[in-house]
Amino acid sequence: MDRELWAPYHIKNDIDYYDDLCKKYNLLYKSAKKAGADEDSLKIIDRYASKIKEAIRKYYDGRISTS
Repeated sequence: MDRELWAPYHIKNDIDYYDDLCKKYNLLYKSAKKAGADEDSLKIIDRYASKIKEAIRKYYDGRISTS
């Protein structure tokens, strides 16, 4: 597994969290695909990544209760 996916990891500025997380999800997806993950597994990664990113966008927009 790619060391970039190891947790915990630190970011300098809170505002960079979303972009960094998107990069990590893209790396996770590519790594899973390269490892031969089936389409259902890739869909699950994509679906959960989308939901988490949506919650973070809502949080940053001040919609805490819906995030």
